[in-house]
Amino acid sequence: MERKLHLLPTYAKPLEYTIQLTPNIQNLIIHGTVKILVQLLQETQHLILHSHQMIIQSVHLVHVRDFIIIFN
Repeated sequence: MERKLHLLPTYAKPLEYTIQLTPNIQNLIIHGTVKILVQLLQETQHLILHSHQMIIQSVHLVHVRDFIIIFN
């Protein structure tokens, strides 16, 4: 089976990823947080981020000039 590759659009340039993971060995679950710094090279109404087999509980966006900081 061929997997489809999902990439950010060319106008969204990721500059920094900060990831914290806390594994639970007993129930095989990993909790974590991620912070992504993205520079937008053009205006947009949408920025889609993909996830696989994740439960996302919250998302916070901070817009500073041409940058978006995404907290989860």
